[in-house]
Amino acid sequence: MIIGIDVSKEKLDICAGKKHWQSPNLGDYQALIDRLRALPESVEWVILEPTGGYELSVAQALTHAGLRVARPHVGRMSHHARSRKLLSKTDKLDAEALAHFGQSHPDQLKPFVLDEAQEALRQLWQRRQQLVEMKVMEENRRQHLLNPRVLHSHQVMVETIEKEIEALDVELRGKIDQERSLKGKKDLLLGVKGIGEKTAHTLLAMLPELGRISHKALGALVGVVPVLRQSGHSQQQPHIAGGRKAIRHALYLPTLSACRSSGVIRDYYLHLIEMKKAPKQAIIACMHKLLRIANAMLRDQKPFAA
Repeated sequence: MIIGIDVSKEKLDICAGKKHWQSPNLGDYQALIDRLRALPESVEWVILEPTGGYELSVAQALTHAGLRVARPHVGRMSHHARSRKLLSKTDKLDAEALAHFGQSHPDQLKPFVLDEAQEALRQLWQRRQQLVEMKVMEENRRQHLLNPRVLHSHQVMVETIEKEIEALDVELRGKIDQERSLKGKKDLLLGVKGIGEKTAHTLLAMLPELGRISHKALGALVGVVPVLRQSGHSQQQPHIAGGRKAIRHALYLPTLSACRSSGVIRDYYLHLIEMKKAPKQAIIACMHKLLRIANAMLRDQKPFAA
């Protein structure tokens, strides 16, 4: 039996065949585990949709209980749900769609394994990014203000946020530098022209697949591979879609820097421009090349010879 569980902040909607029920998402999942074990058919897979972290606790609890848990790609599950052409959308229907996805695409199910050290690194980076965004908002709010007291309040907030960002940077650096494998990867990444410490930290925290999967799969994962859309005589300009926006943002300035410096990336950029590619297209292609270089370096554990 394939179980589908739609996860929200406070509750879980479970679909087990024709049975549907709800369970609290509050950290104690023993009642859910007992009920799944008591089902007349044995549970083959439990399918969870990635929901920004709300699913991690239940996924870990179910895995520790000996159940196979999968978190397939959210885009594939979303397209699968739309393909069923249901007009309504409820948590109950979402749980049913997750179970149906597991039954229809068993080849796409991979067991969930939580790397606690990697997850801690990811959460640190995400918190840092949240604070960076908060700082930008505070700086934007204080523009054109005349009241000194309000201006002072904004300044205090900006300074407080900056101190917390610095503290998180120190903690990120410490966690990466203390782990031999991460430190080795960081040193290799810093050897690439244009990649600095913050970019290296982003790649290590938010792209753990780097060095472990193929160039093609990595490009699709990050979202730097142009998608072709064609129907009959109609053909749209290929453009990137989906993927990890945080990685693209982190690589944009390093790619610009590499395009302006001497080296492989600049030569590739000039070649693309000569081929009449638009500058933006050329930059995305160079970003993809920079990503492939980093992937090969970490895979082979060898520095890039420019």
